[in-house]
Amino acid sequence: MWLLTVKNQALPRHSRKAVFLQTSEGVLGSMNPKRTYETTFIVNASLEDANIEVIINNTVDFIQNNGGTITTSDKWGRRRLAYPIQKKHNGYYVYLMYDAPATLLPQLERFFQLEENVLRHLSLKMSGHAIEFRKQFLQNRHERMMDTPPAPAASAEVATEEAATAA
Repeated sequence: MWLLTVKNQALPRHSRKAVFLQTSEGVLGSMNPKRTYETTFIVNASLEDANIEVIINNTVDFIQNNGGTITTSDKWGRRRLAYPIQKKHNGYYVYLMYDAPATLLPQLERFFQLEENVLRHLSLKMSGHAIEFRKQFLQNRHERMMDTPPAPAASAEVATEEAATAA
């Protein structure tokens, strides 16, 4: 037997009421569905690659340990910043898309504030249209990367080999 109860307390007008799902075994807990979020953060690019990977792995582990599941992880790499941040001109950009409860975001913000090598971060809640657009964009990007012609250095090697065989 399912019984949906609303916990009424003296709450301010702007706060939401807590909703609990009660079964014959007891209350299942707050109905806090997972939402889809995307987070882009910039790591200090002057760090070694191994240290950057440690920061990225710590972030992913933090999200997973607090109830989130990573759906997309994309490392954009080192890029020049539009303006200096903490007297740094370059940063290593990382993009994450994940499903998580809403309670994770304040904890993730605190995590980024305490991590001194994260220069900036931005987390957004994704709407249904944005999720579909982002998935289509990433799929198209992946297809374009697979269809790219060989690098110019490789074609130069082929040209010198052809010239050597012709002579």
